[in-house]
Amino acid sequence: MTTMRRVSGAGLESWLCLPYLLCLWRLVVLHRSFTPLGSCSSFDWSMNGVAFTTSSSRIDIQALSASVVRVRMVSLDEESPRLPRSFAVVDPGWPKPAVAQEDSPDYARLSTPNIAVEVHKHPLRVSFLRPDGTLVAADSPARGMGWTERGAGCYKTFAPSDHFYGFGERAGLLDKHGAAATLWNTDVNPHTSGTDSLYASIPFFISFSGESAYGIYMDTAARSTFNMGKPEFMPWTSDFDLRPLPYPETSPGEYWFGTDGRCLDYYFFAGPGIPDVVRAYSDLTGRMQLPPLWALGYHQCRFSYCPESQVLEVAQAMRKADIPCDAIYLDIDYMDGFRVFTFNPRHFPDPARLISSLSRDGFKVVTIVDPGVKTDSRYRIYRQGQRKRVFIRRPDGRVYKGRVWPGIVAYPDFTQPVSRTWWADNHAVLFDAGVRGIWNDMNEPSNFATTTGTLDETAIHGEPGEEVEHAYV
Repeated sequence: MTTMRRVSGAGLESWLCLPYLLCLWRLVVLHRSFTPLGSCSSFDWSMNGVAFTTSSSRIDIQALSASVVRVRMVSLDEESPRLPRSFAVVDPGWPKPAVAQEDSPDYARLSTPNIAVEVHKHPLRVSFLRPDGTLVAADSPARGMGWTERGAGCYKTFAPSDHFYGFGERAGLLDKHGAAATLWNTDVNPHTSGTDSLYASIPFFISFSGESAYGIYMDTAARSTFNMGKPEFMPWTSDFDLRPLPYPETSPGEYWFGTDGRCLDYYFFAGPGIPDVVRAYSDLTGRMQLPPLWALGYHQCRFSYCPESQVLEVAQAMRKADIPCDAIYLDIDYMDGFRVFTFNPRHFPDPARLISSLSRDGFKVVTIVDPGVKTDSRYRIYRQGQRKRVFIRRPDGRVYKGRVWPGIVAYPDFTQPVSRTWWADNHAVLFDAGVRGIWNDMNEPSNFATTTGTLDETAIHGEPGEEVEHAYV
């Protein structure tokens, strides 16, 4: 942080001008790193979509349903880019929508019964309109979609009365109008209302005007940023922070979303109501199974109950006080040296007996499971993981290691089907003892050895080039 001293006399005029010069300098530097799409050089219609080509990019726009449109931009620099697969999108089973197509020298229009996509060709900018012609959302005329030094993104316009909700687990106010966010899973403690990245990153938001809504889901597992019109420069202050911002600046009336990934891939949900947006989004990304009734009751959890006599003492006190508790949680102290999929032989010598006793009193048991596997050659889970090559690796092929509760650990690479199956199978020791629920924790994934609290960017999930940091949760 650089603090500037106030001066008087002849220097006052220079002091007053300097904030504006610094603002202009920073805006120029930050905006210089964004290259917007130029004019359309060619385009091709398909049955329910259209593809455009510019000098740098190919843009595919596809109506997936009457209310959902997919927009995808890839670079022409790579002849056949190997892009990461989606870890979130499922087959929603939507019927093919009825699509009308219209072409003119200035724009191409793709229309369904619920939404129209109008693509201006020179330069290429995308707008979404209601059937009556009401504008829902539009690319910023000055910038729209384009490329940054780190990846790709899009500037769109918004009204001062618009509200923004979503983005996963976030601190601060519910309405993110005027806020900015970096989505990069981080194990941060403690956190405040001003903390940026937290434990769960979901690049989805809903825009609500007070009358109608739309949603955008950016399908990426790479580091992503959103700037929903955050005011950054306040020329009346004497304090200036000249460090680079973690997110691009926006001009008044603009918002930004972008990714460090090698393509921009987003889904537009036309609404018009918030329930319509949520329904379409959960169609696309899937819904959880209906939980058992006991999962909706009161659960007792703390860090931590140990030994087992303390667990029984808490359960007895609950019943004596007539507290309708449905579940008790066991934190990491139930494990043998914090080794996942083990029980401490001294403090929890007979877990099946303990859980059976709790069950007779109406309690279900939920155990914590952490993905950090202790690097101990005598530890069966670690030996299995090494043999099956299921751990996250460094670029040179060595196992990536971090530090959490057990000490030095390796992390399962859940992009690999063999790793997912191996991890699921190892839960048998818990379920066979009568455990009824799993408390997945530390799955940002957490790493005490880094300043970010998560894995550093040398960690390789799957094959080199895969971007799956967010998908770990």
